[in-house]
Amino acid sequence: MSKLIILDVESYIYKASYSCKVLKNIDEFVYQEVYDLRNGIDFINNTVKRLKNKLKAQEIVMVVGDGQDNFRKTLYPEYKGNRTQPKPLMYDLILDYILNKYEVVSLPSLEADDVARIVYEDNDNYNFSEKVIVSIDKDFYTVPEVNFLRDLKDDAVVEYINKETAEYNLMLQTIMGDSTDGYYGIPLWGNSKTRKWLNDKPRLWSDVLELYQANGLTGEDYTKNKYCAKLVGLKNYDLEKGQVKINAEV
Repeated sequence: MSKLIILDVESYIYKASYSCKVLKNIDEFVYQEVYDLRNGIDFINNTVKRLKNKLKAQEIVMVVGDGQDNFRKTLYPEYKGNRTQPKPLMYDLILDYILNKYEVVSLPSLEADDVARIVYEDNDNYNFSEKVIVSIDKDFYTVPEVNFLRDLKDDAVVEYINKETAEYNLMLQTIMGDSTDGYYGIPLWGNSKTRKWLNDKPRLWSDVLELYQANGLTGEDYTKNKYCAKLVGLKNYDLEKGQVKINAEV
């Protein structure tokens, strides 16, 4: 049985970058911070080895985002506007190593997690009997019918995200927003309040739109937040043109 790991690698590049920093003794009482690229390279290669062994997988493809363009920022300029910290010093060097060592996929105007979903759904170009998305990002809980390993601790296990779970989580995120990504959903609707509303009865997307409007927001606010929360799938992306299919039905 052939198994493919789809690794959302950007967070691992950050970790690898930080691992490069070492303290070097240059005189009897003098130390200096230096950066050893070998540490970052070892971190990436050991991560690949660990994941292949854990998941008993033969192949791995890594995904990265389009560093120049992001369709969500076109729709919502404030998206991720709160992220002002520059990338670590060694980031580009480690990314360059990965690009030369491994198979890497990036698609115009998309973020890495969008690309991971598309690769998972693209059986024409990635035909495997089993696929697993690996990431530290919780957003994959909003994607239906995927095998997902949230790689936060050693005993993490692969979870299958069914349609009902994914729809619930996407509604939750659309209503709450995500402050780490710079979109805020409905004001004052946090986790507990939103879950209580969702659990009260089965909900439709029309209910979520009405909730936005009942809280003084507009249909445009609802659409922007849902675009921010929802990962782009294969049916919503034109691979030939390299464009997201923007339409009224998000």
